[in-house]
Amino acid sequence: MTIPRSRSALARLILLSLTLAVGCTSVPPRQTSSQVTSLKLLRQHIDKLVEETDPHAHVGIHVMSLPSGKPVYSRNAARLFTPASTLKVITAAAALHYLGPSHRFVTKLLTDAKRPRRGRLNMLYLVGGGDPTLGHGDLADLADRLKQLGVRTIRGDIVVDDSLFDNVLWGKGWMWDDRPLAYSAPIEAASCDSNRLLVRLTPGDRVGDPAHVLMSYNTTFVKVKNRVTTVKPNRSISLSINVLNPKQPQQRDGKQGLQYGETIDLQGSVPLGSAGRTLKFAVGQPSLFAGTVLKEQLKLLGITVKGRVRRGEVPTQGTKKLTAHRSASLRELLVELLRTSDDHATESLIKIIGVHVREAPGSFAAGKQAVLEFMRQHTGVSTRTLLLADGSGLSRYSLVSPRQMTSVLRFTWNNFALRPDFIGSLPRLATYSNHLAKGLDPHSIVRHARVKTGTLTGVRNLAGYLVTTHGDPLAFTIFINGFVGSGAPYRQLQQRILRALADLPKQE
Repeated sequence: MTIPRSRSALARLILLSLTLAVGCTSVPPRQTSSQVTSLKLLRQHIDKLVEETDPHAHVGIHVMSLPSGKPVYSRNAARLFTPASTLKVITAAAALHYLGPSHRFVTKLLTDAKRPRRGRLNMLYLVGGGDPTLGHGDLADLADRLKQLGVRTIRGDIVVDDSLFDNVLWGKGWMWDDRPLAYSAPIEAASCDSNRLLVRLTPGDRVGDPAHVLMSYNTTFVKVKNRVTTVKPNRSISLSINVLNPKQPQQRDGKQGLQYGETIDLQGSVPLGSAGRTLKFAVGQPSLFAGTVLKEQLKLLGITVKGRVRRGEVPTQGTKKLTAHRSASLRELLVELLRTSDDHATESLIKIIGVHVREAPGSFAAGKQAVLEFMRQHTGVSTRTLLLADGSGLSRYSLVSPRQMTSVLRFTWNNFALRPDFIGSLPRLATYSNHLAKGLDPHSIVRHARVKTGTLTGVRNLAGYLVTTHGDPLAFTIFINGFVGSGAPYRQLQQRILRALADLPKQE
């Protein structure tokens, strides 16, 4: 849109905007023959792009003009697709609606004493607030605050209270063989470092030397047994990874994520001069991991903990709050959540929504009902043909149509309270390093589209906003399911469709 330079022209534009805002009921002008022709040519062009790429793929597309709400292009728009991580668009919109952009997660430390006596506490309670961003640095800060309060000894246990959430640790339909992997980490109200542990392997200084091992956090929660050697250059990395549990040497298979006291046994070789490899493990006991990290941070500060770390609940009476950690605001968290497509954080949001509308314990079932209610009441979507199995899209059980997704995008665009934070949280297309953004002209308007991707095997999805070269804002959803092989041709198809939409002539 070009802003008029003269004050009189600007005044007329403001007056027109106010007239429309208060509910002008006049019939919108009909499309001219040139506009109809341009839309017809656009639709023919996109149809041709789809057919040339793969006539057998399950492709669903819905593009809507945001000012008018009229469809610009539609293909299988009412059919159901596996949304993958584009489902996070719905979860993020619902979270902003229910919790508000200023919502913060609070992690507390409590004790059973009115005040420390001679620097001693009997018990220390770590109460999880569902914060998916809580890290070992935050727990170190809490430990430092205890030291500033004069605490020198904790005679009893560190009890981790994760009762804010239920005991369902994984989303419905999450693959069982994904559970040891970092992106499929379990969901508890008390967590640390997204319930992930990274182990970095790099070659030694010379052939025959042990490989260097570096953990993302050097914890006693698990041990690493390094039997990886450095070999001659130009060879491939060879690794064997086993998780050993001293209490269950014959039963442990590592399929539930890392447990307290286990050993990661690494064997194999890494070539000299290579970049090495980063191994990403899920932590299977998040609350015990968080409590262990807190205990370690207390020890580093010279505070003695005589008891052990265990799960439990804070007594209803006789406890006192010592200090607390507050997360960044939801508007800030969503920027990182959607950029990294964080499954763990999104599932925590679903359960927090459940706490907000149904009270504790937060469950996916309660959060799901709240999201469906949000969809029915505010976006105009019929939830009879909508299936939500989780909040992140990691499950293949979830089913969403392109039209339903675009309806959510239009609702957030038109909602004054949500629009700035929601659109601001969506990454620009240019920030993606994959083939979706590569090859675009640096000055292309498509690079500035705000999008969320969704990727699984045989799934390449895209949803978001695009402003055409003429200044017309569009909401779009492009779902591609059911293909075999590389996803590169389908990412290129999405890019070509966005280019075509960007060149759409101005619509009155």
